[in-house]
Amino acid sequence: MARTSKYTIIDSLILNKVSQNSKFLNIFSIYLHYPFCRARCPYCAFATDTENPDISTEYRDLILREMEMRSRQQPWEDGHVVSVYFGGGTPSMMPPEFLEKVITQICSFWSLQPDAEVTIETNP
Repeated sequence: MARTSKYTIIDSLILNKVSQNSKFLNIFSIYLHYPFCRARCPYCAFATDTENPDISTEYRDLILREMEMRSRQQPWEDGHVVSVYFGGGTPSMMPPEFLEKVITQICSFWSLQPDAEVTIETNP
């Protein structure tokens, strides 16, 4: 399993199976954890990293590779995505180009449903 810093990419890309029915066999949601922050908020209990922002590029590359790998595995192969959530950390610190790349990659590997919810956490 690929590792970067103290986090595993598998912990950062969580594909949650929503349901199975006859119309869409594989329906799921994607949670992408971006653990990087400028400073740790006093109320935060999540896995975050304020000391190693230099590894964020490597981390982003590993997330894209993890998505590609998962797209070829059951139960996610030929799946239908109903929601995408970017959490953190501070996912609003992600470069816009990376957000675009993630959404593009999701659309190329899976079917992003027309009414899918796409959310980026912007707290603080």
